Amino acid sequence: MKFRPQRAFTLVELLIVIAVVAVLASIAIPSMIHSRQSANETSAVATLHAITVAQESYLHRNSGQSYATLAQLHAAGLVDAVVRSGHKSGYTFTVSVAPGGFTATAEPDVNGGVRYFYMDASGIIRANEGAPATVASIPLP
Repeated sequence: MKFRPQRAFTLVELLIVIAVVAVLASIAIPSMIHSRQSANETSAVATLHAITVAQESYLHRNSGQSYATLAQLHAAGLVDAVVRSGHKSGYTFTVSVAPGGFTATAEPDVNGGVRYFYMDASGIIRANEGAPATVASIPLP
C-alpha cells in the first residue's frame, strides 16, 4: 500500500482568507448599520404620521373634545399593540396630551438612529440630530 500525502491548507493560506474576510466585513458592516438606522428613522416618521391620523380620528369620534394617549388610541382600535407599547424599530415613542393639543416624540434607542423627532397637533414633524427635537426644531420636508 502506497502512502499518499494529504493536501491541506497551510497556515499562511488560512491567514490570508481570514484577512480577506475581515477586510470585506470592515467595509460591509458600517454600511449595513447606516442602512438600518435610515430604515429605523423612516419607520419612526411613518409611525408619527400614523399617530397623527389616529389622533384626528379619535378627536372626530369624540366630537372634538380631546386627544388621546397611546393606550387610549389602542383601546379605540386606532393603533396596534406595537405602537401602544411605545417601542418600535429602534425608537421610543411618547405621546403627551394637553387641553387643545398633543405632542408626540420619537427618541432613538441605542442603535435606533441618530435623529430625534417631534410632532404636535399641527401634524408637522420636526427633527433634530443628537438631541431631542422640539417645536423649534427644523421641520421635515
